[in-house]
Amino acid sequence: MTLMHYVPQQIFVVAVEDHSILLMNEIATRETHKDENYLKGVLQRFEELCDSGSAEAEFASDEGLRHFSIKGYHTEWDNKKAQVLVITDISDVKSKIEKLETLAHRDSLTGLYNRFFGMQTLEVWLSERRQFALIFVDLDRLKYVNDEFGHDEGDRYIIVTGKALQDFSEDAIVCRLGGDEYMILAENKRYDESCGIMHEIYERLGKDEYLADKPFEYCFSYGVAIAEADNPPQAGDILSLADERMYLNKRSRKKERRK
Repeated sequence: MTLMHYVPQQIFVVAVEDHSILLMNEIATRETHKDENYLKGVLQRFEELCDSGSAEAEFASDEGLRHFSIKGYHTEWDNKKAQVLVITDISDVKSKIEKLETLAHRDSLTGLYNRFFGMQTLEVWLSERRQFALIFVDLDRLKYVNDEFGHDEGDRYIIVTGKALQDFSEDAIVCRLGGDEYMILAENKRYDESCGIMHEIYERLGKDEYLADKPFEYCFSYGVAIAEADNPPQAGDILSLADERMYLNKRSRKKERRK
């Protein structure tokens, strides 16, 4: 009992029969005194731990959402069947993992998903035989904006376009593939519907108030391809089709500008 007070984990000894607390070490006592609901939350996990032996739990506190790892060990205490709950605060670990996942899955400039996450999601959706639209987007004249007006203007062009593409739908996965290329994955969208939404985004982006006194415009080309649930394509095939249609769209826009 004395040694328990020196370990960094919280320790609760709980009677199996009536869930009464037989012992708490000092750090566990401090936690229960800080928040009276904390002990209730621990005991709510008690039955789960009796079966599995371990669990993770979240507790809301004045400090925010905290994460704990809980392990249970059967024992006998004062001739009573009991369980020792060993609780470790893993909030810092969770926070670091979330930051690493953000770095791994997000584009640093736009905050959109990155190429790795997008391609990974594409493979998963195809394997699950989902019906979805894949849209390739390529900025028009980004090199010109960078060369003539500086990379700060070019970065703004990239960021503003990425933000506009997020309006495609609430649940769409919008990725920056790199440079001036984006990919959108949108479940349960058909070809005509997707083209209509992209046209609306294109029109809104071209009317950005920031461009009122600028000698250039924001515009992009796009290509739409559909993956059918009953006949899923190969990843390479649907990517090639969207890419091909995007370049057709780009060439048609160049012809319109020359007229």
